[in-house]
Amino acid sequence: MLSISSLRKPKEARNGKMLPVTPKKELCEVTKGVAVLLQELITLLPNIMEVERKNGEEKYAADIFSIKEAQARISSFIHKTPVFTSESLDALSGRRLYFKCELYQKGGAFKFRGACNAVFSLNDNQAAKGVITHSSGNHAAALALAAKLRGIPAYIIIPKNAPKCKVENVVRYGGQIIGCEPNMQSRESTAAKVLEETGAVLLHPYNDGRIISGQGTISLELLEQAPQIDTIIAPISGGGLISGVALAAKFINPAIRILAAEPKGANDAAQSKAAGKIITLPETNTVADGLRAFLGDLTWPIVRDFVDDVITVEDNEIIEAMKLCYEILKVAVEPSGAIGLAAVLSNGFKKNQAFKDCSHIGIILSGGNMEVESQNGEEKYAADIFSIKEAQARISSFIHKTPVFSSESLDALSGRRLYFKCELYQKGGAFKFRGACNAVFSLSDDQAAKGVITHSSGNHAAALALAAKLRGIPAYIIIPKNAPKCKVENVARYGGQIIRCEPNMQSRESTAAKVLEETGAVLLHSYNDGRTISGQGTISLELLEQAPQIDTIIAPISGVALAAKFINPAIRILAAEPKGANDAAQSKAAGKIITLPETNTVADGLRAFLGDLTWPIVRDFVDDVITVEDNEIIEAMKLCYEILKVAVEPSGAIGLAAVLSNGFKKNQAFKDCRHIGIILSGGNVDLGTLWESFERR
Repeated sequence: MLSISSLRKPKEARNGKMLPVTPKKELCEVTKGVAVLLQELITLLPNIMEVERKNGEEKYAADIFSIKEAQARISSFIHKTPVFTSESLDALSGRRLYFKCELYQKGGAFKFRGACNAVFSLNDNQAAKGVITHSSGNHAAALALAAKLRGIPAYIIIPKNAPKCKVENVVRYGGQIIGCEPNMQSRESTAAKVLEETGAVLLHPYNDGRIISGQGTISLELLEQAPQIDTIIAPISGGGLISGVALAAKFINPAIRILAAEPKGANDAAQSKAAGKIITLPETNTVADGLRAFLGDLTWPIVRDFVDDVITVEDNEIIEAMKLCYEILKVAVEPSGAIGLAAVLSNGFKKNQAFKDCSHIGIILSGGNMEVESQNGEEKYAADIFSIKEAQARISSFIHKTPVFSSESLDALSGRRLYFKCELYQKGGAFKFRGACNAVFSLSDDQAAKGVITHSSGNHAAALALAAKLRGIPAYIIIPKNAPKCKVENVARYGGQIIRCEPNMQSRESTAAKVLEETGAVLLHSYNDGRTISGQGTISLELLEQAPQIDTIIAPISGVALAAKFINPAIRILAAEPKGANDAAQSKAAGKIITLPETNTVADGLRAFLGDLTWPIVRDFVDDVITVEDNEIIEAMKLCYEILKVAVEPSGAIGLAAVLSNGFKKNQAFKDCRHIGIILSGGNVDLGTLWESFERR
């Protein structure tokens, strides 16, 4: 076989000029040989690239040709993103890591590559009518920006619960936002309507060959920047990113490994690979909101044939990887973007012998679009969406995911659609277990060893006792002598060590201080603690996943507001409060914390005053406070008992009391509150007290 390298170059004269060469028969034979060789290469090229044609159609939606075409098409618009390294992370992983920083791409994520390629692939006639997509994430902003660069309209269908920062990106890039309900049926039907009205071109976020080809340009860059890489790890969701990355990388180096990183709470790709067919899940649950889509019919064949394995990781591993990115790489990466590092650091990867030869690993940090509230370099609030999602990851194996009830009878009575989040079915009988559990399991081993302490006459006492029992540490509970019998019994049931005190704050605090000095235990406040607030915020993460159509939440809990407003900035958060203990309503009106000389209400769990950590959240995130009379609370308890068949305590029934009150029904400011989530916060009530309350009506 002739080779290109066997050709002889003509000799040069001493003065640098080419000497005349007489054509020879030998050279003519060589020329013919070259022609044969080129013809053979052309014939073999499709096999080299693993591109098969069946019935005249390509097996895959993209290939090396379309990816290199994309690179040529978009190179003047995109950023060639940098590759970072870190000796600290190399030491932590035991490998050499190369971080491809797609969070520095235009639009803040890799998605701009695919969107840009798709938009600039359109002919002028197609482009003139604009483009359309339905997306709540980075693709929406990417398409808006690409359309802006081409000077054409972009119609973006966005669910009402889309993250605020991603909606703002679409607006910033000139996209025309059309709102829809947060479900696939509404997204698709809205898109179809806009499509019919405009004639625009629909561009799918990942299941499109042009999108896949655009994303594949990442590998062309990465393997030029760090050719020693033997493994690439990329996030997987719908599969557009990893499909393009795999096709390009495998062409450049057929021996390279392509590994997908996926959350365990959304592991459809791992299941699909195992089953040999597309698997979809009834629901997904992960902090990585960008990794909840399922594989498409165009991405699946590429994932099936070119992705070598899928590594699944827990949410707490993703959060830890985010922290490492912040602290070591100094990059603000979103959860979906940090999952590659999470995979490399996971035990599932480290202990798997199949990966022992993965020594030079390229990790794609896919995006960085996330909201962070800060002031003077410090957190403005005692909790935020990060700490709430951390809490969710930390406590998910201990808590109950409580159900959401509905009732046509109560809908008719209120004139709204009501969704009851039944926290009375939480462990310990109330929402308080979430916060207590997060606080207890946030402690280091040294802190936890000496136990925890609180002073409480309510649900927090039992919740802390139970959380401490689960961690195997002592819980010292200071309880007033007049505490409800059922709540004292709960503390004893969960192994809490009860220390009695007089029924006043001075006695509670002095007794706690004495026990604290004797034991060295950690004092955990019942509400004025960021860890507790974060734990309570997990209620919103669950509720808005269970009933995403909710536009209003009524609750007595600060953490709920933080999480809900992050998920859906337009959502209304209303606090419900007894008129006999209306310090929050007075505080909102005065713009500062107001305390009362005394409180008088049947809702014994709602007699505390706002703390210095809860007040800023209530001030900034709670839209209004609805106050109700005790007789309205008792009536709401009775309706819960008779219609919902749930035994709720007075504090837990106050949300329903607020919705049924004249103050709510007749207030025009609340007329658009149509889908209302109500937190039934607890059910720890003595039966005798329950019947006595009903008789007081």
